[in-house]
Amino acid sequence: GETSEAQADMLLCPAIAIDGVQASSRGVNADVLVTNPLRGSPHILTSDYLLHRAPCLLRPAAGLLHLGLDRLDAALLAPRFRFLTARFVGGAFVVPMRVGGSDMQIVVDTGAAAPLSLASGAAARLRTCARPAVRRRTVQLGVNGERICSEMLTAHVAIAGLSLGSISLFVNSADVQGADGYAGMGLLRALDLWLEPRRIGVRLSGLPVRTPASTAAGGCDGAPSLACAA
Repeated sequence: GETSEAQADMLLCPAIAIDGVQASSRGVNADVLVTNPLRGSPHILTSDYLLHRAPCLLRPAAGLLHLGLDRLDAALLAPRFRFLTARFVGGAFVVPMRVGGSDMQIVVDTGAAAPLSLASGAAARLRTCARPAVRRRTVQLGVNGERICSEMLTAHVAIAGLSLGSISLFVNSADVQGADGYAGMGLLRALDLWLEPRRIGVRLSGLPVRTPASTAAGGCDGAPSLACAA
């Protein structure tokens, strides 16, 4: 939910090989790696790296990541997407989404597992939502070791006019830096993503938004009071 700044070493190395294939950019066979201690993961493939290889295409249903699409493929595929102007917070894409009848700015966070998490302040703007019969919560763990308690709700979500239906989402007990919330892979799996420095494209992938399974009964201390209406 926030940007963590730290001093790090930078290393100029040969281009990263993914599945044995090295992706070069404009004939330059090199990548800049940044050292950063991470909890539970050996590395992160950042938005900076993907934009360095733009245009990139993520296809969750096929389990594929396309780097540096050539002009012909890009020209054929682009008309199938709906594009939004790129905006960034802390190096991550931020996109407008319609959540529970309200317009919100949501971070595209492929490192998060939950479908959609709203900042405590943004959740108060929901016009329509539903609570479970028994309050449910989870504790989300951030890449820098953050622990955030989040309560589960249900609300309708759409992006670029594409309806994702009524999905389960979380309301965090804390705010999100520079945005109203963040969308994790539980939601992003339902979208193919086209990434470029000045725009981001979306289309339905054919996969459903995943319903969170690791929740427990109860609420979060300091959770905002929401007047959900069906």
